[in-house]
Amino acid sequence: MADDTRITHRYRLFGGVLESDLAIPELEPADAAASPTWVLRSRTGEIPGPDGVALGTETLSAGVDIRLYRRADGYRLIFDDTGCFDIAGDGRSILWTHAEGVSAADARADITSRVIATALYAAGTVCLHGSAVVLAGRAIGFVAPKRHGKSTLALALVRSGAKLLTDDTMPVIPGSPPLAGPGLHAARLWADSARRVGVGRPQPAAVGPKTVFSGLPERHVSHETHPLAALYVLLPVREAPDGEAARRTRLSVMEAALVMLGQAKLAPLLTGPEAPTLFRHATALASCVPVYRLEIVRDFDRLDDVVATIRGWHAPAMAGAVP
Repeated sequence: MADDTRITHRYRLFGGVLESDLAIPELEPADAAASPTWVLRSRTGEIPGPDGVALGTETLSAGVDIRLYRRADGYRLIFDDTGCFDIAGDGRSILWTHAEGVSAADARADITSRVIATALYAAGTVCLHGSAVVLAGRAIGFVAPKRHGKSTLALALVRSGAKLLTDDTMPVIPGSPPLAGPGLHAARLWADSARRVGVGRPQPAAVGPKTVFSGLPERHVSHETHPLAALYVLLPVREAPDGEAARRTRLSVMEAALVMLGQAKLAPLLTGPEAPTLFRHATALASCVPVYRLEIVRDFDRLDDVVATIRGWHAPAMAGAVP
C-alpha cells in the first residue's frame, strides 16, 4: 500500500470529520468543505519503537498485541500487525507509519476503533465498548463483553422504531448531563442474529466471520449527540424466574463505576499512571447517569418482549414497528 498524500478523503465519524489519505469505504462520506476534526496521514517506513511512559498492553488476537505510550506531545499506539500511530496531545492529528504490504482492512479496523478512541480520549471523551440507540430523543446505551448481544438488541430496537446511534464504540462526552455521541452506523452480527434483526445492507465483514449491516436508511440512524438517559449492562439468562423477558436492577454508584471502568474501550491500555484519570471519568459518569444490570432471556422468540419492555421504560408513547 503506497503513501499518496495528494489524495484525501473526508468521512463522518463519531460526530466529527476524519480527513484521511487512506480510503475507508466503511465510513460515510462527509461534505468536502467540512472542517476536519482529525487529520490522518500515513507513510511507509521503519516502524518507530516504544517512546514515553508505557501505559498498557492489549492482546488483539493470537500473536498481535497493542501497546500504548504517553509521550510529551501526545500518545503512541503500536500494533504488531499494522504499525505505529502517533496521536497529538489534543487528538487532532494522527501520523500512521507502516510497513509495505500491511493489510488495509486490518488498518481500517484499528483506525475506526482504538486509534480514534485514543484521539477522543486525548480530547477528554471516553469511549465505552457498547452500542446505543435513540428513544424519544434520548440515548440508551448497552455495554457488555463480546457475544452478549449488544448489537442484536440495538438493531431489534431500531426495527421497532428507535434510531441507531452507534455500534461497538460509544463515545461519552462529559457534561451535565453527559452526552452520547454518534459512532459507526454499521452493526456486526453473527449469522443467527443477522437472520432475525438485520437492517440495512448486509455484507461479509472485512475481518472475521460476522455479517456487517451498513447503509441503514436515514430514518434509522442519528448523527447527533443526545443526552444519555441510561446505561444497561447486559446479562443474558436462560430463563427468568418470574417469566419476564427483561428485568433491570439499578447499580450503586460504586458498582456502576467499576462496570464502566471495565467497559471502557481502552481499559486494557489505560493502566499504570493513566488509571486514576480513567477511574475519575467512570465515577463521574456513574454519579449522574443511572446504570442498570439488565437480565434478558436469551431466546430469539422472546426478543420482541425484551424490546417492548425497554421501550415501555423509555418511550411508552412510541408507535409500533417501522415498516
